[in-house]
Amino acid sequence: MQTKPNLQPLNDSCKNATMKQTKGSKGHASKPFDMVFRTMAEKMPELLIPLINEAFQADYPLNSEVIQLRNEHQKETSGIITDSLIQIRDTVYHIECQSINDTTMAIRMFEYDFMIAVENAVASKDGAYNVTIPKSCVLYVRSNKNTPTSHIVHVRFPDGNVCDYKAPCICVNDYSLDEIFEKELLFFLPYYLSRYEKFKGAWKEARVTEQCLSEAQTISKRLNELAEESGKKTLLIDLTKLIIRLTNYLFATNPSVKEGVEHIMSVGTYMLESERLEAKGRAEGKIEGKLAGRIEMLMNLYSNGGTDEQAIHLLEATDAEIAEAKRRMNTK
Repeated sequence: MQTKPNLQPLNDSCKNATMKQTKGSKGHASKPFDMVFRTMAEKMPELLIPLINEAFQADYPLNSEVIQLRNEHQKETSGIITDSLIQIRDTVYHIECQSINDTTMAIRMFEYDFMIAVENAVASKDGAYNVTIPKSCVLYVRSNKNTPTSHIVHVRFPDGNVCDYKAPCICVNDYSLDEIFEKELLFFLPYYLSRYEKFKGAWKEARVTEQCLSEAQTISKRLNELAEESGKKTLLIDLTKLIIRLTNYLFATNPSVKEGVEHIMSVGTYMLESERLEAKGRAEGKIEGKLAGRIEMLMNLYSNGGTDEQAIHLLEATDAEIAEAKRRMNTK
């Protein structure tokens, strides 16, 4: 007598969790974590390449072409939206962003990837179909000791064979700043300071605040250095703005950290906008373009609480440029 397999069907809450609704019916895509993720994935896709290399031990060059695929997948009565579906060369990658632990994430990932595979099924001459599951991973922008290292679904076929579906989990909190910059995982940077949220009850302790702001200073400095070396100033300006935006959300109730991080990152942003400011100076015709841009950078620095020391060491300003910037500010 055959024994029935011990199957435990999904409860109602788990079933509902597998139905990730479209933008029109659910506010998922409006959450700051997801918005930052989608912005980088769609508008700065080159940042996904180091993440793919890290998650799947690939070795794509940073200038590899990233093809954006359709993220919305329709079922009979509803739709789901994947966070990022891309193709590099002949391989499809699916990346989901998570800011909380979710016990249904494994079955949700399996559902997404099964739908993607079915949508792209290819019929063979003998009438059979070939389906390919994309390479998938979950990026946990917040994590703790309970966050899994991978999401697994055991798939049992009618003939008794069992195949494991597995999606690795990548946790931003597992990476130091040195590792992030060494591996060029710049996609992680907007989420990096979220690791300080757990100290919410101790914000009066100067040590914690100082450590957070010190890390922000390191991020700003290294982004500026990278911008000068790589020539990707516009990309890194945009990345800096996303760091500020998400930090403002994370520390909305902690003004000392929120304002401190915004000031630190903004100083770096002014440095990176030197070409724009120089062009503006030329258009105004007041003085030679390059000098005009540098004077305006100095005025921006001082209006945001900057010091003479920062002007000299960060902007390499001369005494004459500092004096002119202060004169203009005093005459406004």
